[in-house]
Amino acid sequence: MSLRERAVQGVGALAGAHRRATSAVGRPGGARETEDPALFRPLVYGDPARLHIAATAVVNNALFNLSSGEVTVGEYAFFGHNVSVLTGTHDWTTFGAERQVAVPKSGRDVVIEEGVWVSSNAIVVAPCRIGAHAVVGVGSLVLRDVDAYTVVAGNPARVLRSIPRPGEAAAGNRGAAHRRPGGGDGGSQSAAADGRGSSPAERAAALEAQVRDLARELAETSQRLAGLETELRERRSKVGSGPRVAALYADLTRRFRGRPSR
Repeated sequence: MSLRERAVQGVGALAGAHRRATSAVGRPGGARETEDPALFRPLVYGDPARLHIAATAVVNNALFNLSSGEVTVGEYAFFGHNVSVLTGTHDWTTFGAERQVAVPKSGRDVVIEEGVWVSSNAIVVAPCRIGAHAVVGVGSLVLRDVDAYTVVAGNPARVLRSIPRPGEAAAGNRGAAHRRPGGGDGGSQSAAADGRGSSPAERAAALEAQVRDLARELAETSQRLAGLETELRERRSKVGSGPRVAALYADLTRRFRGRPSR
């Protein structure tokens, strides 16, 4: 057995021992007596058989809604507190009591891959896959897939920067070792904050991901505007050409077609 395999086996054994030490009330072994056991007890809504959590993962008090799909949390992934992972939805085209129970049974899975860090108060909405070793910022709303080795944050979550892969990080450290002391590193913190400390390839990948997000949002906005234009046209035909409706319709038409308002 190689040194790496022995190390992985040892970490797995420690993680297993940690879980066996968890008390019946949910507080893990080694936790402070002052820490509320509820902080370490996940909430599961739906069929627990749909929830697949790796033995080395840590989910704390996450809420898992399993109504419309399965949730998989990979090895060494970990959550902050009050994270929500939601597969359930309702058919919004129905109304009244029917909408309350119009819940699809499948097709909205969530996969959180190896090493992902989901920060406190983040919400992950299915269907989506969060790639290996990605980071989701505090309070973020994840509505679509997240690429591996990226940092996302916001509402909705967007790519902020790329994370150097293990080999790339080592190469970067070797390059830093050859820099002359005082050779322009004074702005390293601000550069890291806005992604300028990344390699050109990483910055290009982050920008491409942002462009894809913006293109999707633009397409969705165009669809919504087209729907609103149709609805306004229908309402205008029903209520006549009153001045308020006519002005609203004209303004929306100008905005949708890119014409400036007078």
